[in-house]
Amino acid sequence: MKDQVKIVRVDADENKSLTEAMKIEGLPMIIIYENGKEVWRNLGYISEEDLKKHL
Repeated sequence: MKDQVKIVRVDADENKSLTEAMKIEGLPMIIIYENGKEVWRNLGYISEEDLKKHL
């Protein structure tokens, strides 16, 4: 899916202002955007199968 999905990792300790602006309340956090808008977010563990359902 690498031609369809871009993964960006953010170090929460290094980017505190960004994590506050994105309202990240815990880790791990997965946020999915479509056309620049957030369409889904998950806090905590999620299986690969469940994640693929949201893509």
